[in-house]
Amino acid sequence: MPCCVIDVMLIDFHTHNNELLKEKSLAKDNSLAIYSHSIGNTIDNGGYISLGLHPWDIVEENIANEISFIKQHVDANNVIYVGECGIDKCYANITPIALQQHIFELHIQISETHSKPLLIHCVRAVNEIINLKKKHKPKQQWIVHGFNNNVSTAKMLVGEGIMLSFGAALLNSNSNARKVIATLYNKSFVLETDGKDTSIYDIYQAAANIRGTTLKEIELTMEQNFERIVGHKINN
Repeated sequence: MPCCVIDVMLIDFHTHNNELLKEKSLAKDNSLAIYSHSIGNTIDNGGYISLGLHPWDIVEENIANEISFIKQHVDANNVIYVGECGIDKCYANITPIALQQHIFELHIQISETHSKPLLIHCVRAVNEIINLKKKHKPKQQWIVHGFNNNVSTAKMLVGEGIMLSFGAALLNSNSNARKVIATLYNKSFVLETDGKDTSIYDIYQAAANIRGTTLKEIELTMEQNFERIVGHKINN
């Protein structure tokens, strides 16, 4: 079924594809995309974005300016999340975990101070993320994006009130993501394309098939989750 004829509105909760950044983020395939904005670039009122310092992009001498940029712009109406930010143990040889955690905690503070949800990049750092959530006791919603870990790890995160975001891994018949999404309550997950050259329609359809429901039901679930996470209705 071609994307151009679908009669539902699909929310891409996280993408690096700036071609989706349109007026009010409505793309040609009828998707609403939340684009991961590059720090330092001009902020406009065109589409929904997220603002954060990815653990791969941490350069110690730039941190002060980049955190200042996030604080300066985070209250813009089209900024949906703080992030993506987080901890990546596979990157520890480049950026020490202690520094990654410090930067992540700065993002937690911004998220709480400015009442914006937190979008998290987490690689082999589930225990650290959970411990920091217990430490800070945030009121804002946390979302771990690109989830493709096992069911027991998913239960740990969801048990702490952390949502999971699933992407292209749902298209892989052997992925952990497929096993996990079949087990979750509707309020526990969202859907994304991330940096993949994948249609959000295909990801929604995969989620519907795996969960034994319809595309329309997944669409309604994602709209409800968006409105609950963000605190307002979608502006079409």
